[in-house]
Amino acid sequence: MSTRERATDLLRDLLGKDPPERFSPDELGRKAHWRWDRGHYLEAAVLFEAAALRAAEEARRAPHRDNTFNYRVRSGVTYRLAGENERAWPILVEATTFDWQAAGIPEDSHFTEWAFVEMLCVLAEAQDKRGFSEVFWRAVARGEEIGLPFPRIHPKQELLLDVCEQLGLSRELARVVASIEARGKVPRRLARRIAQLKADMGGGS
Repeated sequence: MSTRERATDLLRDLLGKDPPERFSPDELGRKAHWRWDRGHYLEAAVLFEAAALRAAEEARRAPHRDNTFNYRVRSGVTYRLAGENERAWPILVEATTFDWQAAGIPEDSHFTEWAFVEMLCVLAEAQDKRGFSEVFWRAVARGEEIGLPFPRIHPKQELLLDVCEQLGLSRELARVVASIEARGKVPRRLARRIAQLKADMGGGS
């Protein structure tokens, strides 16, 4: 999807021609999560975007918990998963500095890491090693700032393990290895891989 018009058409189809104003943010969010869980990323992104707009409207009318960015960041992640990197990128960048605590949704602070990882995937696909390294260490610094060491989400750690190894980025790879080891017990297959990577890194020093 490359235009706002196409997004509007898709949203209309997803809602059975009903306007999004007929749905609450929660209803739109549930529809989006249903599609995300099934790998329908573009549909999920459009629905999350609609949920964010509806949440912003509700927040303007009556002061209460504002879930606008809760939905907005999910639209960024699913746009990225759908391959819509240009639409995703500015949302992901915003998420890396967003103050979840001040917004009243600290439980979503883990999306800081989600955003950084999706940005790193974009850079890895472009084989932009310099850009990848810059964003990786920015993620580490941001994680320290908010008390969430990067990377800490287990599936994201293993994804970054693959990507850093493929790109040949030894410092970043060492950081991911150390983060995985900090878990304590890890699956046997992963433990064997970590041991081999450490041996390889030691042999190359």
